[in-house]
Amino acid sequence: MSPPTISVVAALPAGGNISSLAQLVDQALAGRDYELVVVCRGDPAETGSGHNTPSANRPIKLVTRDGGTASGMRAGLNQATGDILGVVAEGWAPALKGMPLLLAALEKGADIAVASGCAAGSSSHNRRRSGAAMRRGLTMLSRLLLPSVKKVRDPLSGFFVARREVIASANPDRAGDWVLLSTLAGTGDWQVAEVPFPIQETEAAASCGLSGHLGLVGRLLVLATGEREIRRFVQFALVGGTGIGANMGTFWAMTRVADLPDLAALVIGYIAATLWNFVLNDLWTFRDRRVGEAGATLVRCLKFSLVSGGAITIYYAIYTPLTRYLDLYDLAALAIAIGVGLVWNFGMNVMWTWRKTTSPRLSGH
Repeated sequence: MSPPTISVVAALPAGGNISSLAQLVDQALAGRDYELVVVCRGDPAETGSGHNTPSANRPIKLVTRDGGTASGMRAGLNQATGDILGVVAEGWAPALKGMPLLLAALEKGADIAVASGCAAGSSSHNRRRSGAAMRRGLTMLSRLLLPSVKKVRDPLSGFFVARREVIASANPDRAGDWVLLSTLAGTGDWQVAEVPFPIQETEAAASCGLSGHLGLVGRLLVLATGEREIRRFVQFALVGGTGIGANMGTFWAMTRVADLPDLAALVIGYIAATLWNFVLNDLWTFRDRRVGEAGATLVRCLKFSLVSGGAITIYYAIYTPLTRYLDLYDLAALAIAIGVGLVWNFGMNVMWTWRKTTSPRLSGH
């Protein structure tokens, strides 16, 4: 039986050269049956393209995109005919030489093999610390909003290979340029292998600018609507709103009825609101993640209280400098502090207090 054919769908960056890209693919896949689908902007004649790779004389399919990269990659995947599909986003062409490692992971049984700059064994030589920090933040956000990708260390990778049926199960419209995210967020229980790749080879794709990062946040929200987390976040926020009422009601009762000092009433009100919020979140927001008996519930309550305590520290750490040093309007500063605290509370409680134990199968190679 002949080995499966491979389709490489690669986005050509602005000013890129198709012939150079074809040579990289040909060197990486020497001796294998493959086709190259190039997604390029504008007139292919201006990119230095021939319609054959120089050394293997293999045909190249050209897909010209008039709009964004998302529509071009979607069209490129539709043109691909191979049993195995390799996706190469803009800026990831230098990593092509490592494609045999990804294919080897598929031969060992994986359904998806990801070129990961975060997997164990990856070397980090990144000098653009701001870009690396942004990438880490977006990676954490993707794990928060999409539990199905939580244990994939580098879900933002722009270079991966997958079996055709895996890509077919995904909806590229929902992820735009980030094809891997839409694939991992699909309904299939796919086995994922992450292959360590040096950061310096993939960093070009990580620094996609502010507009690209904001676009990714939007795509993550779109993908999250297909999962549980957006609805859970709304529930969490609603519970927090009722907690404010519980806090103020307790404070009123302690000061007006019990005649306690206001500072003591503040503490009691905070404790009451924390317990109120925990009970509602445990019974409603996170009811699908409740495990164990009374002992486990007490542990979750302790974790929830610690997370809430951290939120108070965040409130003061943000509110104080905004009002004291930047002279920001106090209600605006309070809104910012509450917003950041809400994200902190939700994120930590999702990832720690009510941590989900199930996820896509993951293997390391």
